[in-house]
Amino acid sequence: MKLHGAKVEIPDIRAGMAQVIAALLAEGESELSGIHHLERGYEQLWNKLRAVGADFELK
Repeated sequence: MKLHGAKVEIPDIRAGMAQVIAALLAEGESELSGIHHLERGYEQLWNKLRAVGADFELK
């Protein structure tokens, strides 16, 4: 089964990380809102994701 990009609201830290991983694996573009949950719980998350090749834009 293929994943496709979507607009997603992150409800909490654990579900949010799963949604980030799914968005990175999906075909097409995803838009995630509620990223403040992740910023509170994961130190340097955006730098770590970029270091492993993740392509994303923070707005």
